[in-house]
Amino acid sequence: MTIGLLRSNKGVREITDTYKVKNVIKKSIDENSNLAGPSVTVPSDTIISKGARANQHFVLSVSLHHLGQYREAAQCVETAISIYNTLVKKEPEMFNADLAQSQDALGFYLFSLNSYEEAAGAIQVAIDIKQKLVKQDPNHNSRASLAFSMANLSENLHRLGYYEDAVVSIEAAIAIYEGPGMNNLDEYHDELARSQQTLGHCLQHLGRYEEA
Repeated sequence: MTIGLLRSNKGVREITDTYKVKNVIKKSIDENSNLAGPSVTVPSDTIISKGARANQHFVLSVSLHHLGQYREAAQCVETAISIYNTLVKKEPEMFNADLAQSQDALGFYLFSLNSYEEAAGAIQVAIDIKQKLVKQDPNHNSRASLAFSMANLSENLHRLGYYEDAVVSIEAAIAIYEGPGMNNLDEYHDELARSQQTLGHCLQHLGRYEEA
């Protein structure tokens, strides 16, 4: 399953000492600290401080997943999702992308727990949000993010035996990767290749060997 959420967050991707990062972030959350710096005081009920707290939970969830603590990671990112769900009601443009990323993360953690039905549900929420974001700004990053989620959804549907639905989802991802402005970008070639491989597996399960 594609770890798209880690590719979209440079700070998370470059974590090298997971235990240290986990402890630092957990301490920060426990102390209700903010990300603006020690010299700046931000009221705990402001949108900025709530967004910072949600981000802390998200980053901690990634560290927990790296440690193999999948259930704890899921619980942690669910806290982030709960906060973001509140924030998007007031500032959707500011927090919709963060909410979608957190839903993607929840889907990935549930996949690691073999909870494919729940994972598919979490990823579908991310897809619904990302489709709206693409309509607002159809740049290649937003479309690639949507394709990541569709590919991940297909993987879960495949594990559940919903091969027809899995084909629909992965074909949608492939269509994005092969679409205008995307097919010439080298950074997406590996994702396209993986998606085509997933499509082949799904088609084989459906007995459509020539198409596979």
